[in-house]
Amino acid sequence: MFNVSILQSVLYENPAGDVVVEAGDVPAGKSIVLYVPKGKVTIAGDIKYANGPFRSAAEIPQFIIIAKNIDINSNVGRVDSWLLAQSSDDDSGVISTCETKVGLTIDTCSKQLRINGPIVAKRIHLLRTAGGDSKDDQGTPAEIINFRADALLWAYGSGRSEQRVMTTHTTELPVRY
Repeated sequence: MFNVSILQSVLYENPAGDVVVEAGDVPAGKSIVLYVPKGKVTIAGDIKYANGPFRSAAEIPQFIIIAKNIDINSNVGRVDSWLLAQSSDDDSGVISTCETKVGLTIDTCSKQLRINGPIVAKRIHLLRTAGGDSKDDQGTPAEIINFRADALLWAYGSGRSEQRVMTTHTTELPVRY
C-alpha cells in the first residue's frame, strides 16, 4: 500500500510488482513520483492536492504516476495526479477508470470521476456509468478530465534553476579543410 499523505518529495520506484495507492492528501510543497515500469498501479481512494494559496510555484503539490497500466477503483471520485501509462507491448499503456471490465452494468462504477492532471496513454478505457441511471441525471458526465494550470506552473517552477554554466576560457582555432 502506498499512502501519499505521509511520503517525502522523492521518486519511489517499484520495478517489478504492482502497487495500490490509498486515499490521501498531497501536502503543499511535496512532489512525489511513483514509477512502476513493469507493473500495474491501482488507485484505491481519492487523491487530493492541498489547497492554496501558495507563495511560489515550488509549493504547488504534485503526484506523478508512471506505470505499465493504471486502474482506478469504482469508489474513487477524485484523482489529482499525473497519469502516465507506458506502452511497451499490446497489453500495456492502458488507463482504466473502473476495475470491472467484464459484466459492466449501470450500477457498476456509477460514481462520477474527476481527474485533475495530464493523462498520457496508448488507450484510455472510460468505463464509468454515472448519469445514466435516471432521467434527472441524463447529460451528467461520468468522467471529467481537467488539465489544470497548476501542473504547468509546477513544471515551470521545478525546471528553473539559478545555476548557470559560464565560459571561462575560449581558444579560437583555424578552420580545417
